[in-house]
This record gives sequence, C-alpha cells and structure tokens, in this order.
Amino acid sequence: MRSKRLGYKEACMNLNRFCCMPLSNMDYRQHVLVGLAALVFHYAQHDYELDFVVLHLLGIFFSLCTLHTTVLTVSLGLSINAALHTTASLASTFAGTLTVSISIYRVFFHRLHHFPGPFMARLTKGYQLYRTVLDSRKYALVHEYHQKYGPVVRTGPRELSILSLPAIQAIYGASTTTTKSVFYNQQYNDGHGTLMFTRDKENFLRRRKAWDKAMNGAALRMYEPRMEVILNILLDTLEKANGDPVDWTLLARYYAFDMIGEVGVGKSYDQLITGKTNSAVPALRMTGWWVGVVGSMPWLFRVVACIPIAKIGGVVSEFLTWCGEQMDTTLKNGPKPDGHTTILDFLLYDEITGFGKLPYTATEDDCRALIAGGSDTAAGQISSMFYYLSQHPDVMKKLQKDLDEAFPNHKYDSKISVPYLDAIINESLRLLPALARGLPRTTCKEGMTIDGLYIPGYTIVSVPTYSIHRDPRYWERPNDFWPERWIKGVGAEAMKCFMPFTMATNCVSYKVENGCCTFYSDMGCEVKLFTAHNRSHLYRNWRTSCTQTSFLQMPLQWLRGLVDGRRMADVTCT
Repeated sequence: MRSKRLGYKEACMNLNRFCCMPLSNMDYRQHVLVGLAALVFHYAQHDYELDFVVLHLLGIFFSLCTLHTTVLTVSLGLSINAALHTTASLASTFAGTLTVSISIYRVFFHRLHHFPGPFMARLTKGYQLYRTVLDSRKYALVHEYHQKYGPVVRTGPRELSILSLPAIQAIYGASTTTTKSVFYNQQYNDGHGTLMFTRDKENFLRRRKAWDKAMNGAALRMYEPRMEVILNILLDTLEKANGDPVDWTLLARYYAFDMIGEVGVGKSYDQLITGKTNSAVPALRMTGWWVGVVGSMPWLFRVVACIPIAKIGGVVSEFLTWCGEQMDTTLKNGPKPDGHTTILDFLLYDEITGFGKLPYTATEDDCRALIAGGSDTAAGQISSMFYYLSQHPDVMKKLQKDLDEAFPNHKYDSKISVPYLDAIINESLRLLPALARGLPRTTCKEGMTIDGLYIPGYTIVSVPTYSIHRDPRYWERPNDFWPERWIKGVGAEAMKCFMPFTMATNCVSYKVENGCCTFYSDMGCEVKLFTAHNRSHLYRNWRTSCTQTSFLQMPLQWLRGLVDGRRMADVTCT
C-alpha cells in the first residue's frame, strides 16, 4: 500500500517537474501539441463565419487557461506563479502559432492571394480600421487604392473592391447570388435588428412591405405639408438672423432632425425654435461613428461593446433607449388620424410585422434606423448641394432664374418640374453620394464570375459608389460639378452606375435597404422645397467662399450671402 502511495507521489512530482520547467528548458512536446492544436483549429474554421462567436471562443480559451492553472495549483501543488508561467507560455504558443499560420495562409495560399492590394490589408482587417480611425473617409481610402492598384483591389483578408459597371448588377441586382455580409450583424443576430441589417432574404421581403407602405407616393404627398411647416421655421430662423452669423451646418442638422421627428415619429423636437440640441443628437452622431468605423470589424464591435470602460456600449445603449422611448410614446398615444400618419405608425401597426410580431430589439432598431437615416443623411445631402452651389455662383444664378420662371409667385408646387434643379441634386449626389462606400456582399460557395473574372466563394465584395461616380470610363469631366451633364444626357452606362443610395431592383428597395429614410424622392422634395420656396430672396445673389472638409462632417465650411445688399450670414462647419 505504501509503495503505491510512493509511486503516485513520485508520478505527481515527475508531472510537476514536466509542466513547470522554465520556458528555455520546458519539454518541447507540450508546445508541439499546442501548436498542432492551433493549426487544426485554423484549418477547421476556414468555411465558417466566426465573427459572431468570437466572444464564445475567447470565453472558451480563457476558461481553458483558468482550468489549466487551477489543475496545476490544486492537484499538483504548484505555486501560483509557476502555474501562471506555464499556462501563459502554452497560451502564447497557441496564439503565436495561430497568428503565424493565418498570416502565411493569407499572404501566400489564400484564395484571393493573386489579387493586388496593400500588403497589410492582406494580413488583417485591422489595417483598414487603423486607416479609417485616422481619417473616417473610408471611401477616399478605397478610391486611393483603386487609383494605385486598378479596378479590382483586395482591401481585406477576404474582401475585394470591384470598380466596374458589370459588377453592380452582378453584386446588387435582383438575380444576384450574393448575400449581405457579416457587417450587417455587427450588433444583433440576424432578424433581431433593423430591416436594413436583415440578411435573410425571405425575412427581408416580409418586413419590407411595411416600409413600402410608409414610403409610397401617397405617403410622400401626405408628409409634404408637415415638411413645409418645418421648412418655414428654418427660413424664419434665417430671416431673424438679420445679417448676424449663423451656423449653417447646425441649422441643417436641426432642420433634418425636426423634420424626421415630425414625419417619422409624429412630433417635432423644436431644435430650430429653441436653438438647443436635443439630448439624443450627440449619442446619434457617436453611434454613427462607431457603426461606420469600428463596425467594419463586427467581431471587434461586439467585443468592445462588452468592455465596461469602453464608451461604445453606453453610447449605443443611450441612443437605442431614447429611440425605444419614442416608440413607446407612439404606442401609448395610438395611431395618428388619417392625414397625419407617420412612418413609425406604418411600422408599428402593420398587420404582418407590427409591434409584437417581431423581436422587440428589431422594432426598436427600426426606429433607430428611421431617425438616424432620416436626419443625418438629409442634413448631409442638403449641405453637400449648397456647398457646390456656393462654389459655383454661375450655377446658382441660372438656378435662381429657372426658379423665378417656374414659380413666379414664389410658391413651390410639386407638380411643376424644374429640370435644372433636378440636375443639381443629381450632380451633388454623384459627387458626394449618401452612401459613398460600397455596401458589402458575400459570394456564394461556388463563387461568381464578373466580366470574365472569377471571384471565389465566401468572398466579401463591393462596388465603391464614390469611385464609380467619378470613373472617367463612364463620366465626362468626372471630378467637375457640372449639372448640365444631366440636361444633355449622361449616357446609358453612366445612368447604370449612378447609385447614390446604392442599387437594388426598384426604387423602394433602395430606399429601404440602405437605411436612408430620406430616400431619393423625398430627398429631392426636401431640397426643392428649400430652394424653390416663396422666400427665395434669402439666397439670391450669394457671394461665396468655401472649403471642402470631411464628407461625414458635412462638407460646407464657409458660406456668405447678400440679401438686399446686406450680409445675411456667415455659415461655418463644426
């Protein structure tokens, strides 16, 4: 009996010595086994999307490290320092082997290794994140890549940006075999977020019907009088300035936010009247930055959101909570009477996908997308148009002449067409589209062929909107603000690649799919109301001096105007 006990004790001592040798003397077999485990794991996960299980995998990894340390200290009697040293060395071997294996594979053996692109982009998507954090204009970064590497660029380990007309229909068309990429599930699992981030096609089509009703022609005509009320308040504010400087960017944001509040939720937030920023706006803008920049790496977005000291969780939750409050208020008050129905009414009281028929987070996130897309998008596009008008006084002069002829009583009528105004709107959307970067899609397992080029399966592909809108193959004077191109006709190819809100099978689809609740026709209505209103004397004979800044921060730096011989406003961008 005693000999057995001694044998067991001796075995434990041998195991103790085996596991706790200094790193330089440790038995290499442990590290070989751990390294092989890392290689097996790398090989096994090739065809799976791990973005949404990263937290689980990290939990398993650290749980195993904890278990290993506990076994060494409790069962084998090692000191805590020795146990941690052993566990850390083995964990480092696993992580190091996995990193080296992934790096070698992505550079030399990956299915996209033959496509050109920045070397660091081949290794990790963190490179793109780093560049985007330094300059949030991701569309400009991708444009730079295409100028350097050509029409097809590898922008990430398994991502391609394709700058060609055939790619638009192949990737975004009705018969495409692609699906939305993991970008769309950065915060919620599929079906638990907004419609725009729904990846399942059947579920998307089912939920889209409510949005169709909210954005058809009849609904737009119903919203127009309420939009004009908000516009009158904006024009009143400009008149009251009486020559004093006003912050145009701020006013544009106030206008857009009040407008989507009135039309989308059923109440104006009165920012134009009070001159005070709604408490939700800072959270909205910060949420947009996190979603647009950090959200390009969905797994990182979810990991950072779980870190208590990180701001992202609080910021996103704060804005979502506020949106939930707007939704709850709408439900409490009941549906609006005919003629005053809001977009949110259409969504909440729909027979198929109304409140209670979807996960609460899905309806809440629809409200977030409605307010975010309907405010910042509209403000950005209106500012973009006035930026270009301020840079081209000859265009402004011709526009004013056309408006005077179309509306001699200075009263806007949506039934009257002003082709030159439409051309200006299209041209500003061409140069600074609402969705400047390409929306990512994932190819099917079999891959796809675009214009004779085979794209392997499970590749994330996109067409960069900003770049294709400035492609000299399709556009004459591609970098010039030249509204006349739309009057004389831009050509069939140019029209096919004009997609300021990206491309889909019909106009309602792109209104809904991309979260731009100011949708193209409504966007035109807002700008027309603003420019063709009965107080057009406010911007007659403007003298201007402008400097373009980041598109995401609304590219309008300085705007000076003369009204009846007096300086009307200095408009600055914050």
